[in-house]
Amino acid sequence: MLSTTHRRLTALAAILAAFATDQAAARADYATTVLANSPVGYWRLGDAPGSTTALDSSTTANDGAYFGSPVLGVAGLIDDPNTAVDFGGVSGVTIAHSSLYDFVDQPFTIEAWVKFDGPTPFNSRIFDNVGAGTPDGYGLGINDSSMILFGSVNASVNFSFLDSRAHYIVFTSDGLGTANGYVDGILVGSAAYSSSFPFSGPVHIGADSNGVNRFNGIIDEVALYGSALSGDQIQAHYRAGVVPEPSSIVLGAIGLGWLGSRTRRRR
Repeated sequence: MLSTTHRRLTALAAILAAFATDQAAARADYATTVLANSPVGYWRLGDAPGSTTALDSSTTANDGAYFGSPVLGVAGLIDDPNTAVDFGGVSGVTIAHSSLYDFVDQPFTIEAWVKFDGPTPFNSRIFDNVGAGTPDGYGLGINDSSMILFGSVNASVNFSFLDSRAHYIVFTSDGLGTANGYVDGILVGSAAYSSSFPFSGPVHIGADSNGVNRFNGIIDEVALYGSALSGDQIQAHYRAGVVPEPSSIVLGAIGLGWLGSRTRRRR
């Protein structure tokens, strides 16, 4: 007959195996979760070292081209085997303009995962569809202490990015004058915003259109949508990208197994 301790440990192993399976499913779900919301651009930045092409995984299939000295193939910022790119403040991606990116006074969303290697007081670009020195277009950037959505009227929300951690950042515009900024799935602020003038030049990731405000750090999973994602959708993206926390059942099972092993050692 099996001992109580043996039964407990067997049950613990089954629970942990199920948890590992759930984690694998979550890892596979990130791209699926993004694509379910119909992005007009989705640059995963998981391209192999040596590649010169930044593949667009959306149905638009508008691939970009790397420039400068990016380091491809670094560890990704989400719980997924896909890799990321370290732009190092000296690189970027250029993408041909598409009419699908024209959001003059219309709702849209920009999201990305970033690990900032600042500090810098400048507005380092994550995604840029802006005419440098003009109010034309829109874009997403960060500096040491805030996140900015650029437009004819810029929106800014406060957040410190100097903690050397990866963050999931999102800005939405409702097309009616308000932008909402999210970090790690949480709404951190709202502000007045407008994108009233079109820009028909190339789009950039990791740099602005004149190559000055380049991003120093890692960027991963950049997506652009022709709609304002809801808070629930943003939460779903964040949950799909992070390592799941062990549930109370798993933690309880671990404790049960530990107590069982302690009991056996005392006999």
